Amino acid sequence: MADLQSDAADEVARAIEAACGSAVAHALDVSDPDAVEAFAERVFAAEGHVDILYNNAGIGHGGNIEATTIEDWQRVIGVNLLGVAYCVQAFIPRMLQQGRPASVVNTASLAGLLPVAKMAPYCASKYGVVDQGDPQAPAHRPGAAPSGHPALSPAPHLPTARPATRTQHGPHRQARLNRRRPA
Repeated sequence: MADLQSDAADEVARAIEAACGSAVAHALDVSDPDAVEAFAERVFAAEGHVDILYNNAGIGHGGNIEATTIEDWQRVIGVNLLGVAYCVQAFIPRMLQQGRPASVVNTASLAGLLPVAKMAPYCASKYGVVDQGDPQAPAHRPGAAPSGHPALSPAPHLPTARPATRTQHGPHRQARLNRRRPA
């Protein structure tokens, strides 16, 4: 269990243990690839395996696009998108070698599927997370991803939502949205 703030990680670890689970708290900045790699090394040295990698770190940003700075973009993309990529790169090779099934869960958002006003960096980052776990994406087509290691990007689905029109989304994004709608 890792969090940027060690006191938050400690609190969650205590709650897990109070519910008869086991947890070790770690402070981790997922936007730092070297820190993520060192974290993976420590976890595998201590535990020998990881059954579920749950990438749940995320930050929001709201504001008019003209007031959104490069630093805002870099901070949100660094945590929400690259943090997932760094964890995947650090953990999955080890998970493939551990000799037991394992799974990856990347927390996404409905904002990764549908645009939200005044949240451009957040929407862009979550769109990338959705794609990392999208079984329709090229990286997840047969032969491209190892079997027995599913990658999921849970996001709320709105089966009763009205279909988006081409004026709301470009044709490529619209096609992705149509694939995700239940029949």
